Amino acid sequence: MIQLFNLAEAFVMDICLTDEGWKIVEINCINSSGFYPNTNVKSIIKALNIYFSN
Repeated sequence: MIQLFNLAEAFVMDICLTDEGWKIVEINCINSSGFYPNTNVKSIIKALNIYFSN
């Protein structure tokens, strides 16, 4: 599905497993993402910084 849409270089995708298989719930720019309480946000920011610095 990613190949069908022109997404930002950094994005988030919410997926779920249904009785019919994996489904995409929504796709958003990373700027509008929310993080679960157990997410290591510092590691995400560090990885994005490394990626976009190259």
